[in-house]
Amino acid sequence: MWKKPGINRRPRWRRTVRQAGMAALALLGAGFLAAAPVRGQVSRSLQGHPAAVYSLAFAPDGNVLVSASADRTLQFHRLAAQSAADEELERRRSLVAALDHERFAVRQQAFVQLAALGDEMAPDLRRELERPRSAEVRLRLLRLLQLLAVPAGVAHEADVRSVAFAPDGATVASAGRDSRVIVWSVSSGRPLRILEGHSEGVWSVAFDPRGAILASGGGDQTIRLWSAASGGLLAVLNGHASTVHQLAFSPDGKTLASAGGFDKSCRLWDVATGQLQAVLDRHADAVLCVAFSPDGQRLASGGYSGSVQLWSLDGPRLQTEWKPGRDVIRSVRFSPDGRQLACAGDDPLIRLWDMATGKQVASLQGHTNAVHSLAFAPDGTRLASADRDGSVRLWELNGPSAAVSRNTGKPPGQEAPSAPKWPTSTRAPLPGTRARS
Repeated sequence: MWKKPGINRRPRWRRTVRQAGMAALALLGAGFLAAAPVRGQVSRSLQGHPAAVYSLAFAPDGNVLVSASADRTLQFHRLAAQSAADEELERRRSLVAALDHERFAVRQQAFVQLAALGDEMAPDLRRELERPRSAEVRLRLLRLLQLLAVPAGVAHEADVRSVAFAPDGATVASAGRDSRVIVWSVSSGRPLRILEGHSEGVWSVAFDPRGAILASGGGDQTIRLWSAASGGLLAVLNGHASTVHQLAFSPDGKTLASAGGFDKSCRLWDVATGQLQAVLDRHADAVLCVAFSPDGQRLASGGYSGSVQLWSLDGPRLQTEWKPGRDVIRSVRFSPDGRQLACAGDDPLIRLWDMATGKQVASLQGHTNAVHSLAFAPDGTRLASADRDGSVRLWELNGPSAAVSRNTGKPPGQEAPSAPKWPTSTRAPLPGTRARS
């Protein structure tokens, strides 16, 4: 079942694949947990990590949230109960029966498919062991259970800095400070492919909207574009003078935005040609995060300056800058309808502001340490957040709570300063914003 990428192999490849194959099997019972939020409940704590959580991503259907941590693992959180259809249950029974088939190829195929289903098969396999079975079949069942009993998500050898769901929801990509990108099966939580090529830690991964291209960027100051289907290397983009902290594809998939850390710039790249389109360098300090608006017309960025910059991509030009405080901004996210922007960072508050007026409309309180990552559910009714303590929280955005201060930029009981309305000027690009043809 393992697919070996034919690129940039290292001497440790065979050892790594064997370790990943045996040590990274998902515990869907432990990693997939029922945590459906109650309507009107603003915050719910999910099973966290024992170390900082750096990245979150929702599945396209919103039913699964994946988190990546400094504990070197991923966790898959199931947010809605799912029951297998009758056809799927019958297929699983047939696979178990095929373990006793007289043909080796059939037995092997059944073994691989059962293993790919992950921990959800463990109860059924244990029940099968209680039935009269031949010694050979019992051995196969025990081997399957042994595989499924290995702790989930342990394939990276260092912090996991970023995760991204493929558009079809079947796979997740992760970026690690071990310089590797790993593509995982969501159904089993197992690594399917390991992509090696970066010479230093990888800090960000992103799928294009079609799911054909996987982009990665990291400490070697490069961006790599991979074939999501084969793992083949398509292109290497050079230009940043510091760590590439985050990547984001435009909604049409034609442009890739990158946050260049301490080179104090965002860059826009043409995905088809790999050519640099523009350098956005009006930032006063390191840039850590970028996000496209759903209509693709604007880009938000933030970082060490404590400011959120909003760029119009008609030009491009700096449209406005909002400074909620002096703390580092580590995550910016547009709501799926584009009406709100969420930002968070070293100040544990999560701020939501209205894109039509530029005014802050809510602050979410609950974290007690720096918030590293935000993710909106695809339907926009929930927001997930994760912090340096390893906490993962799920927020309902359509219900009242004392933990939310509406129409304020500060905790309840304190008045918020007014924010400027977004400018609508169409003036030429500001000095320091360089467009590339």
